[in-house]
Amino acid sequence: MSEKLDIEQLNIAAAQNVKEKEYWLNKLAGELHKTGFPKDMKPVGNEVTYRTLPIRFPEATELQLMKLSNGSDFALNIIMITILATLLAKYNDHNDIIILAPIYKQDSRVEGSLINTLLLLRNTIESNFTFKELLSQVKNTFSEAIDHDSFPMDILLKELHINGKYGISTLSDTAILMENIQKKSYITNTRYNILFQFLRTGEKIKGTLEYNTL
Repeated sequence: MSEKLDIEQLNIAAAQNVKEKEYWLNKLAGELHKTGFPKDMKPVGNEVTYRTLPIRFPEATELQLMKLSNGSDFALNIIMITILATLLAKYNDHNDIIILAPIYKQDSRVEGSLINTLLLLRNTIESNFTFKELLSQVKNTFSEAIDHDSFPMDILLKELHINGKYGISTLSDTAILMENIQKKSYITNTRYNILFQFLRTGEKIKGTLEYNTL
C-alpha cells in the first residue's frame, strides 16, 4: 500500500513539475528585454559594493498608500511593485518589465528545503491602462509566480538559453521587497544593481534604496 502511495505521489510531483515548467516558458516566451534604469545597465559581476539611500514619503502619500492597501502588507507590496513597474516603463524604451522579488517568508523549519526563493515578475505596462488595471495585472502575476515557484530557476534559465552564474541579471537587475512579509536573505545570492526595500510600521512606510556602486 505504501509503495503504491509513493508512486502516486511521484506521479503527482512529476505532473506538477511539467505544469510549472510550461507556465514559466509561456510567461517568459518571446523577446526578453533587460529591465533596469538606463544609467545602471552595466553587467553585474562577481564583485558588488552596495550603498543605501533613504526613501521618504510625504505624510499625505503614506496615508493614501495605507488607505489604498486597507492596512494589508500583502496589498501594499503589490502597490509598491506596481509603482516601480510603472516607473521602470518610463525609464526603459519598452513596456515589457521584469522585476525580481523574494517569495513570502517561510517557516524556519522548511527554509532549507526551498527550491527557489526568488520570483521573476513580468508585466506589460500599457500607457492606456488605469492604475487599477495595472494593480490587477501585477497582483495576478505575483499570485501565479507564487503558485509556480517550485520549478528550479537554474533549469529555467538553461531552458531559456541564459547562461552564466548571474544569468538572471540579464533579464532584470532591479529588485523589490516588503520587509513585513519578505526576507532580504532570500535574494542575497542575486546580483542586483538596485533594490527597493520597504517596511511598514503602523501608518508609516520606511523606504531604502540600495544600489551597486561598481
